[in-house]
This record gives sequence, structure tokens and C-alpha cells, in this order.
Amino acid sequence: MFALPAARVRAGIHYSVRLTLPALGVLCLPGMAHAGDTQAQAVLKKMQTLYQTAKTYKCTTKNTRSGKGPDGKAMSLTTTQEIRYKSPNLIWVKMSYSGGTGAATQANGTSQTLTCDGKTITQYLSKPNQYAKQPAPPTLQRPGPLGMNFDSLAGAAKMLPASNVAGHAAFVIQAEQTMQVPGAPGQPPQSRMVKFHLLVDKSTYYLLRVTGPNGENPSDYTDQVVNGTLPDSAFAFVPPAGAKLYTPQARPAPGAPGAPAGGGVPPKR
Repeated sequence: MFALPAARVRAGIHYSVRLTLPALGVLCLPGMAHAGDTQAQAVLKKMQTLYQTAKTYKCTTKNTRSGKGPDGKAMSLTTTQEIRYKSPNLIWVKMSYSGGTGAATQANGTSQTLTCDGKTITQYLSKPNQYAKQPAPPTLQRPGPLGMNFDSLAGAAKMLPASNVAGHAAFVIQAEQTMQVPGAPGQPPQSRMVKFHLLVDKSTYYLLRVTGPNGENPSDYTDQVVNGTLPDSAFAFVPPAGAKLYTPQARPAPGAPGAPAGGGVPPKR
């Protein structure tokens, strides 16, 4: 994968558009080996089967995350993802940022989009209003819940009292997973066992929400449609007004004007 020139860490927010988009593969690490709750395991299994066998998928996710930025000060940011997928390699994912505070303020109003029409992958950044293209592989990583490994959570899963999400009766499953969490300012990420709750629709087995144990940092999954009708045209990329195609600057051939002498190899002494 490539990244546009401005696809860097800005104000503590990862700003590059890649197939491994933030939060899409959070639940994919190996699970813990414990004697889990059989009811929770059954719910996770049904959800895994639902998403693994989906041929098309449409969803909107919204995540609000709070913590400390690179400057050690409090920050928060809301990320909204609009997801479309059609097997085996059609994808349209747009991530928009809002509500940023602290170090994340600069992300407000920005967005990034990744599309694949089956032939070409296009990555677009609203700042600096540029997009780049590359040939599409025959298959792509499945986005959103389709790419999550719920089976890996079954060993430590525990059923909690039922709840309700936007009028939907929901199972509540407590799970835990080893995840990479940000380190202190200037320090690398750390591996840590993290507990979280999965709220799953009792009738459809759609994942409705993921939160911390106390409801913090919620990720909501709405407008979900599994195996609905999605025309191929829904995955086309239309450049926004004024958007420019990014093309990497070609390096001159050895010996050409502007090229390093000897092709960049230091002369022998």
C-alpha cells in the first residue's frame, strides 16, 4: 500500500488511508484460553457466521474516543465511517472526523476515503484534496464487523444482563483481548489485556455497539444491511471538485541530468 504525502500522523491522529483502516481489525488477535460462558460463545458463533458469509454489507459506524495526545494533554475525537462492501473486492469506506478537542482539533472537518471498483483502488484525503490510485488485487480485507474475529473472543466471553440499543433488545457480552494501546508521550505502544463489552441484537445477531467496561469510548454500528442489493456503481470514485491526482515523482535514471553520479553509488577511492 502507498500513502499520500500528507498521510502522516497529524495532531496525534493517524491520517493515512489504508485497507487496515483504524478500528476495522481491533478484534483479530488470538483469544485467551479460558472456560468461557457457553451462551456467550453461541452468540459469538452466530454473529461470526453471519458476517463471515456475507456477500454484501452496508453500515455506518460512529466512535468517540478520549485520551491523551502526544503532548500529554486531554483530547477527544469522533470518527464516523460509512462502509459498503461487495464480495470479493468492491469496497467504499469514508471516514470523517468531528468533535476533536485538544491535539485532535486540527482533524475536525477532514475526511479520508478508500474505494475499490474491482479494478482500481483509490485513496483520497480531503486535505490536501488529493487522491492516488493503484491496481486492485482479486480479494480485499473485509471491512467493519465482517473482518472481526469473534471466535477468538469465545474462550473468555461472559454473558452479562441484557440491555437495549436504540430500541433493539441486545445481548451484552463481556470479552477481553490483548491489544496495542498508546504508550506515554515519546514511548512506543504497549501490549495490554483490555476488557470491553459487545452489544449484539437478539433477533438479527448484528453487532450494535462496542464499549469499554464502563460504557466509555463507544463504537455504534447503525444502518446495517447484510446481503442487500448494492450495485457496482456504489463503489465508483468521483473526484471532488478541484481534487488532484497524486503521482510519485520519478527518479532520473543513472547518468541522466540530475541523477547521482554512478547511479547513487559513491565512487571508489
